[in-house]
Amino acid sequence: MGGEEPKSEVVDLTPDKDGGVLKEILRVGEGEEGPLQGDKVFVHYVGTLEDGTKFDSSRDRGDKFSFTLGK
Repeated sequence: MGGEEPKSEVVDLTPDKDGGVLKEILRVGEGEEGPLQGDKVFVHYVGTLEDGTKFDSSRDRGDKFSFTLGK
């Protein structure tokens, strides 16, 4: 009902669609504009194996991963 987050969708980002890299948006950001080519962005991520074992997490380190879009 009102105020609930929509169910998240998992998207396969790999060219062969083999599940090597998956993206899931847990919470949509605010605002009308998204980042543009050349902008520096900051994200949290969790790396897991197929069996669900976590091998890396930016949240566990308390440090967002940053990169420049398009580089």
